[in-house]
This record gives sequence, structure tokens and C-alpha cells, in this order.
Amino acid sequence: MQLITIAGRLGSDAEAKEFDESMALTFSVAVVEKSSKGNKETTWYNATIWRKKDSSGAKLADYLKKGTAITISGKPKAQAWLSVASGSAVGRTHITVDNFTLQGSPVNTPAIADKPADSEDA
Repeated sequence: MQLITIAGRLGSDAEAKEFDESMALTFSVAVVEKSSKGNKETTWYNATIWRKKDSSGAKLADYLKKGTAITISGKPKAQAWLSVASGSAVGRTHITVDNFTLQGSPVNTPAIADKPADSEDA
């Protein structure tokens, strides 16, 4: 079985889709690397986290916001299609996430954003 681990930033807020007993949180991740010439190159991945349909899945969606730093590991699957605009082949890797780690603070989370910097819990 192939596994891939990437670290990057969410390119969009997670979209939650509910099914009978589970929910899928789908989002995109941008991984930025510097080339040998010093230029930044961005590779995009699509990812899905599957959860049981309960409050933890909905709560997780609150943390998966655009710009959030994340490290994910999972099973990769290459997807390819023809671009309607250019007629050329394009593709992206989709990762079914087995493990993830949120890096740093959640972006735009009211509980954190509203807390004064000098409070004892900060």
C-alpha cells in the first residue's frame, strides 16, 4: 500500500458532506517548495477525512479553515482529466487521510480570536 505525507496550508474551508452513518470533510492543501533557482513552486492536493456522523466531525470542520497549517498522511490516488478550456491533460493527487496534525492555532476561531492576549489561558 502506498502512503504519502504532506505538510501545507488549506486552500479552502473544509466542505462537510453527510452520509447515513459517516461524514466526509473535503479540502485542498497547497504545498509550497523552493526550487533550486529560489522560485516558489506550489503543488495542490485534494484530501478527504472520514468521520463518524456525530458532533466531532462537525467540530473538526470548524478548525479546517482556509490558511490553516496541516500535516496529513494517507492513501494517494492520482486523478487526471482533460481541461475543457485548453484541451490538455491535467491532474491532481487526492489523499484519503488516515492521520493528520493541525499545526499552530486555528485560523479565525472565535474562541481564540476573542481571547485577550494577556489572559492567563493565552
